[in-house]
Amino acid sequence: MDEIHPLSVSEAFDNRTMELLETYYPGFKPTITRNGDFLSFSLPADNESEYSFVLTEFVGERQITAKRVQSPPGEYFWYHQFESADYKDDVSRLTDAFNKKLAIILSHDTRVRQRVGIVWASFRCEYLHAGRWRNLGFSSTCLRWTGLKPPSGSLYKAVYYRGPKGRNPTRS
Repeated sequence: MDEIHPLSVSEAFDNRTMELLETYYPGFKPTITRNGDFLSFSLPADNESEYSFVLTEFVGERQITAKRVQSPPGEYFWYHQFESADYKDDVSRLTDAFNKKLAIILSHDTRVRQRVGIVWASFRCEYLHAGRWRNLGFSSTCLRWTGLKPPSGSLYKAVYYRGPKGRNPTRS
């Protein structure tokens, strides 16, 4: 992986994305990592957070990924992809959808709910709004016996938080 100068983040992401980052993380200068054509950077995480978000750009498509703090390499966790075909190759619609989800993530406490069965592991990201947890709108799933490695833990359900764990819903 190659490191890219922190100021070049605006070359991979649009102005609205940069405005959102500046609003919620003033002075934050992300360092983009390059892995082939994939450009990505991690958002800051609070001390009490059990995961952080990673933003990725790949040939005009975008992805928001949650990554557990201190997770082993290759661990499978929640993600939301924004693929060109889903937006009829309309870059403007894709970018708007990405920034709408990013604004929700940046302005609310979030949690990832993991459900593990014998065959599948599924993940759902939710955000706290007006004292209630709401679905962010995309769930991800993986087969447990493939090369994808979900977090180990209880067989049925685990919840990971980013923010004050919903105990003090001051942001809405």
